[in-house]
Amino acid sequence: MLRRTLPAPAALLLCLAVTTATGADTLVWKPIVLALLKIDEKPVKLWNIYRPEKDKKLRRVLLQLGGRYLQFDTQAREVTEIPPQSFESHGKDLRMAQKTAPGKTVRTTDWLLRDMGSVWRIRAQLSDEGRVVEIDVIKTPDLHPDF
Repeated sequence: MLRRTLPAPAALLLCLAVTTATGADTLVWKPIVLALLKIDEKPVKLWNIYRPEKDKKLRRVLLQLGGRYLQFDTQAREVTEIPPQSFESHGKDLRMAQKTAPGKTVRTTDWLLRDMGSVWRIRAQLSDEGRVVEIDVIKTPDLHPDF
């Protein structure tokens, strides 16, 4: 019995095309393990925090409080509430379609973004709710030598 197979380079290109097509359409949010969260100066018990897979500078942070998802954009200094049905759970990661309709913008004031050496602090007051959200992300040291 003769089998017809693709040559190895053609099969590799086909696999790469499939992964790039699906990878470009979804945004993968990775959990941040070393972080602290306070709301109104009190620690919160049940929460998760994520960053986009390819964002190393913490330009965007996703905060999960129960069934509520708040995206903090530190460059634009705005908070967006994203509907929970926009996310799919894959292990510890969350995946979201790139073409997801933008969520509801939450009015904020009193932004504080501070690099405190080993900690990156994001603080904002949610105006409509009167709550102050403070996120401290502990930086992991870069142990790769430059030489």
